[in-house]
Amino acid sequence: MIPISLTIEYLSIENIHCDLNDLSHLFKHTHHLKKLYQNIEYNSNNEQLHIIFSSIISLNLTFEGSKYSIENLLQKLPNLISLTLQLSHWFVRCDWYSLNNILYTLPYTFDEFIYSNKYQSKSICFNNGDYWLYNHVNKIIFENNFYQYPARFLNIRHLDLHCSLNENILSALLRLDRLHSLDTVIRNDFSYSLFETFINQAPHLYSLRLKYFNDLPMEIFRIKTKSIQRIDLIGNSIYHIRYFNSIECEILSHSLLEKQCKILLINVEN
Repeated sequence: MIPISLTIEYLSIENIHCDLNDLSHLFKHTHHLKKLYQNIEYNSNNEQLHIIFSSIISLNLTFEGSKYSIENLLQKLPNLISLTLQLSHWFVRCDWYSLNNILYTLPYTFDEFIYSNKYQSKSICFNNGDYWLYNHVNKIIFENNFYQYPARFLNIRHLDLHCSLNENILSALLRLDRLHSLDTVIRNDFSYSLFETFINQAPHLYSLRLKYFNDLPMEIFRIKTKSIQRIDLIGNSIYHIRYFNSIECEILSHSLLEKQCKILLINVEN
């Protein structure tokens, strides 16, 4: 029978490399292990941990492998509160707020990015100013407009704002010439001039969806653009349905936006 230690809580293994299977075996036989220092080698695409190890709270790893293997490792350590990684050939950034943690290798290669101002971020780059150009992202969701994250974006096609457009958001979008759809909220702090500037920088914007909580400012329809062909003015949900009256419909019918658009979604009063 393989011995099981009921007393070891702190373990440091130096100059001995192990893989994830070895690590899993170690965890199974050290039920009270809390802190571990170890070299990890990743040798197989199918190699992963299959059991959750709740006793581990601190991990110091020298890791050689892919981001998928380390993601699997961290998913199996739900109570981990301290992590130190020394990685070979690639860097890692961690974004977190509350109990949500996102760990990824750099450069950022996902096609979607979601921002909340609650994010805190830390990387193991030698220079913390490196790898902030997120070229692979084509869709961004801003949950608020208090943007203080250093990342900048060049290839955005879909922009979803759960907030009003402002200068902070514009500063993150280095180019808008590939933008295809805009989904935004119109609030009391809406700025027509800023909105117009934004639209003028997006010559290929095809779809515009406006969500609003109060009256929709009709000056929006004075915007001059030749690219927008789909306009969604239905509103937010069944709990907030906006009906256009006859005067507003008249204004809309004479606007350049309405004349060129091929798809118009709108609620109209009887």
